[in-house]
Amino acid sequence: MKVHRACLLAAAALGAVVLFGCASPTPVTKFDKAKDLQNDGKYSDAIAKYKEFIAEKEYPNLLPFAQYNIARSYRSLGKIADARDAYNKVMDLYPTSEPAQWAKDELKELDKAMQSAPPAKMAPAGLMPAPAPK
Repeated sequence: MKVHRACLLAAAALGAVVLFGCASPTPVTKFDKAKDLQNDGKYSDAIAKYKEFIAEKEYPNLLPFAQYNIARSYRSLGKIADARDAYNKVMDLYPTSEPAQWAKDELKELDKAMQSAPPAKMAPAGLMPAPAPK
């Protein structure tokens, strides 16, 4: 009985080490880490972590969400062209997913914002604006 108990305790200890001590981050924890970075306003880091997660392709059901969150992070950084590209990628790669519908809605919102924004004052091509008077 004592030998049997010792074997069970050793197996439990070994299992704990394998489960908690030596495990490398799984793709799901990478997704969670990316989400945490995004929530903390560390958008560039979040984008990199989402891209790592996508590259592993181990959780196909989360891939559209990761791509959508890349687009949202670019938008938060003010990188509208990159955000548009990322939203379009969600719709192209995952057209039947819920994030694809969200991406479509976000693109419509971006288009409305661009239409209602006042036109930027620009100098004619090749000319520099005059310096402000002193």
